[in-house]
Amino acid sequence: MRMREALAGLINSLGWETESDTTTGMVSQLSRMIEVTDGQITVREQPEYACKLGNVGYESVDEAIAEANGRTVKLMADLDQTVAIPAGVTATLHLNGHSIVTEQVAITNSGKLTVKGGTVESTKSFAIVSNSGATTRVERCTVKSVEGAVITGKAKGTTVVITGCDTYASDNAVVAGNGSRGFGGNAITIRDSKLHGAIVTSGYIACGIYCPTDDTFDVKNCVIDVTGGCGVLSRAGVVNLMGTTIATNGTAEGMVGDAQAKAPCAALVFDEESNYPSLSDEDGIHAYTCHISSEVAESHVIGDGDRIEVI
Repeated sequence: MRMREALAGLINSLGWETESDTTTGMVSQLSRMIEVTDGQITVREQPEYACKLGNVGYESVDEAIAEANGRTVKLMADLDQTVAIPAGVTATLHLNGHSIVTEQVAITNSGKLTVKGGTVESTKSFAIVSNSGATTRVERCTVKSVEGAVITGKAKGTTVVITGCDTYASDNAVVAGNGSRGFGGNAITIRDSKLHGAIVTSGYIACGIYCPTDDTFDVKNCVIDVTGGCGVLSRAGVVNLMGTTIATNGTAEGMVGDAQAKAPCAALVFDEESNYPSLSDEDGIHAYTCHISSEVAESHVIGDGDRIEVI
């Protein structure tokens, strides 16, 4: 105990914060602090760390995530770079009140990731992408994007859980999948969150939730607020909404995604006409004890089927 206290006191006296509470860890830190040149000993300045893993500071967030092994990486400053979580890596990324802002995809997850406590923003693209086989949890964050706050993209078997978040898309769908053949089977859960959608591109409308494949959306106690678009648009899969407020405005018709069929600015829209690859007879939208308002219609089916249930 006395040795650890002495080492900690030495580290602090040299102007660094202690990064470990073990003797071995402190000795390792001291070796990084000291520089010997031509027989002269100098103390390096403590780096401005981007993050910490436990008590250890890292200048590279990617390096810290790669070594996380299920632990929490805590940001120490705002980032203007993309962050990638490789397959096989489990980590919690605690934004610690900071932000990740980039023109590219801000976070791409191929492993098991929990991100919480700050802002994630892409100024030109998607904010968070969950790849095939990944588990992505987003908690108490503000997530801003142009084309999609949280998306599964071309993913198969991914799990997304969004809790207590404010999410935004300025020119597309807020939370979305991808209808390409061979992808889907994803599970998306959204709880106690707000989804704000808007549109800029001519000929298109905005969308709060976009389900174009055999995904399952489970949405509870949320607010879906869309300007110039629809609240939910499904072309396959199952969307369950409970205790959720869905409010849309605008009277235009326009495209969503790559389908040519035009959708209205109704609160709930199911599009059979586009005949997406994974469409089945069991697919539909189910809204239970929801508050729904729209300038156009509460619900609308593009096609002949009975695909929307409002109770």
